[in-house]
Formats: sequence, structure tokens, C-alpha cells
Amino acid sequence: MIISKTPLGVSFCGDMYYNMFMGRIGQIPWNKDRVGVYSEETLARMRLSAQSDVSTEKIIELYKQGKSCNEIAKILGTNYTVAWRRLVPTGLLRDKGCGSRGKKRSLKTRKRMSKAQKLLKNDPEFKKKHSIGKNNPFYKKKHKPETIEAMKRKLSIMFSGKNNPQWIDGRSFEPYTSAFKREIRHQIYIRDGYACQKCGITYEPGSGRLVAHHKDGNKKNCSMDNLITLCRVCHGILHGENYKKRRTGMVDDN
Repeated sequence: MIISKTPLGVSFCGDMYYNMFMGRIGQIPWNKDRVGVYSEETLARMRLSAQSDVSTEKIIELYKQGKSCNEIAKILGTNYTVAWRRLVPTGLLRDKGCGSRGKKRSLKTRKRMSKAQKLLKNDPEFKKKHSIGKNNPFYKKKHKPETIEAMKRKLSIMFSGKNNPQWIDGRSFEPYTSAFKREIRHQIYIRDGYACQKCGITYEPGSGRLVAHHKDGNKKNCSMDNLITLCRVCHGILHGENYKKRRTGMVDDN
């Protein structure tokens, strides 16, 4: 470590100011005396964060209407940070970091947490074991109604239309034939014994837990050979697998 002393008796040690008589007197800002470290876009965003002409009452009113911080920022022409900082003191918005902020953990605990995070990322069995039942950190907890609605709105925008990762060419908007909805799909369920042909699980008639899947993805091709009974879980997994195969060019769009 390099230590240099000035005529005033102040020395530099790492990133801290030290005084020969007073000891440590403060930390050196990383951007002290530096020019051009921020882009114009970042500077504009910082100026926007510092503005004070946004009405706190308006932010609270919009938040009580179910708007998220991002939505409020767009409506008022500001950014997320401004809305969030105005809401935190009111108690309406929970500070997500308050549960662990300020806590000092031992080196042993930090190493154990680091190891667990690496296992969750790299070990599927470990992740499965610690994400089910009482081992899940969210066990017996529920989101607030306003949080659920905000999540629904956000996901609706993120995954609608061409933004959906399984979007092909809009064929999902094509209607099923009336014959398929009234008769054919029920014939498929009866033929397959109301059992998913992938995982084998069986449901009662009328449960709404089964779907008749078109193998070639063509809703108008309702021949018996092109239809198969799947549960909703397996049906979703199948489309996810087909999406991955399409991305690698291993399967046609269906």
C-alpha cells in the first residue's frame, strides 16, 4: 500500500483520507477531480432524478390507483428513482432492502451464502430441493393485491404479440373450427381415456385441465392422427421445447 504525505499533514492510504492528528477524516469519492466520466445520457438522467417540481401528492394518488413506480414515472415525465424516493417515506412502498441493510455478517456466513448462490445457479438438483415447500423463501407468503395487478400489467406488455418468445407468425390468433370445439376435442379426450399422453396423469371429464394438441400446429388440420391429449403443464413444456428447437433451427415452425 502506497502512503504519501502532504505539507498539511494529510496522507493517502488506499481510498481514505488520513490526518496525522485526527486520524481518518473521510473517504475519497471515486470521481473526485475527474472530467468526462459520465455520458450525456447519464447526466440527463441524473438531472431528471434531482428535479423537485414533481408533485408528491400526484405520485401518491397514482400509486393508490395501482400504478407501479415505472408507470408513474412515465405519466409524470420523470424516472423510477424520483417516484420511489417520494413513496418510501410515506410507508406505502416497502423498502425491499430494509430487511438486511446494515447487518454485518461474519466471514463464515458470507462464504456459506456465496456457496449456496453458486449451487442454486449451477446445480439443478440443489435448486429443486431448496425451491419447494418450506425450503422456498416465499413459503406461505403472498404478494399484495396491488403488486399482483402491477405484475400482470407488466407481464402483459412484455409478453404480448411479437414480444412473446413463442411468437411465430400470429397463428395463435387464428380461431379453432367450431367442429373442433364442439365435438372433435372431446372425441380425442375419450379416445385417450382423459389421460395426458406424455406424463400419464388422468383428469375427470370437464375439469378443464386437458387440451387437444395439434401436432403440426395447424388448427384447421383436425384429423385424429394429428391430435393428441396433453395436460396443460405438458402442453406448455412442449411448446417451450419447440421454441428452443426453432431457435437452433432443428424444427420447423409448428
